[in-house]
Amino acid sequence: MTTHMFTTPAAMRATLDATFAGEIDRQIAPLLWLTLTRAAHCWRMTLASGDGPIPHATCDRVATAVSAPSLDRWQRNENGTIVRAEWRDGWPPVRMAQDTKGERTHAQPR
Repeated sequence: MTTHMFTTPAAMRATLDATFAGEIDRQIAPLLWLTLTRAAHCWRMTLASGDGPIPHATCDRVATAVSAPSLDRWQRNENGTIVRAEWRDGWPPVRMAQDTKGERTHAQPR
């Protein structure tokens, strides 16, 4: 029998702190996966469960581990097995630039 080593959310955050943009997708516990994405100052965290709805307390523990601010507004799918949150770190604030047709094109400082 082999022992499976799970990646910690804090280690994922530390890896992305060293880059300007990137995404890491890892299993952090049995039947629980975390996708952590960074694009400049914008962060997105997605938890996916293969074992039923994800409790709010689990979301809060993972958010704390990745140094996310207080995240009261989790977005959940219908059965609660996928939850997502987004936040911004640092300065300057980022807004979406718009092309001449009014469509969003890319993030730029305000």
